[in-house]
Amino acid sequence: MDLGDVYNVQEDQGPGRWLEWLHPVTGEGTGLRVKVAGPDSLLAAHAAAQMVDDLAELADENGRVSGADRAKAQRAYLARLDASADAPILCGARGGRLRYKDVAEIMLKERRRLGVEAHDLHALRYTGVQELALAGCDDDEIASYSGHTSKAMIRKYAGEARQLMRALSAREKRG
Repeated sequence: MDLGDVYNVQEDQGPGRWLEWLHPVTGEGTGLRVKVAGPDSLLAAHAAAQMVDDLAELADENGRVSGADRAKAQRAYLARLDASADAPILCGARGGRLRYKDVAEIMLKERRRLGVEAHDLHALRYTGVQELALAGCDDDEIASYSGHTSKAMIRKYAGEARQLMRALSAREKRG
């Protein structure tokens, strides 16, 4: 099955359909599975129909719905869509939540295969923060992407990249 099959089968998009990630070269399973559910799912269609019914019930005699009631209907709609939000998006071979340790093991296997064992997950995250800083992202943007909760860690990781940017800017101003 490929992603196109999932998009073409509306019934399967609500509960989702599992896709296993295959190695791009060998075609072997990687042990990662992704559950794909789409916006054209029956779940979304039912939630939208129920929102229309909710809005009709909340309307006054002239067919108008207050902003507060519209917001209430929208929250109910989102709650219906979010019914399976606790389900993991990326899953391990057994279907459970993919943990950091699982990703670390998969990455280690690939790093060994490529002969780059020294580049661990932490180094990749560090490099990612530096690249975001070089792209001009602020601390909040970096945190939303990297998952860091400490601004101090972002400043530490991004500091070298930002210093390089300042040095390049100063060199340009100097002429």
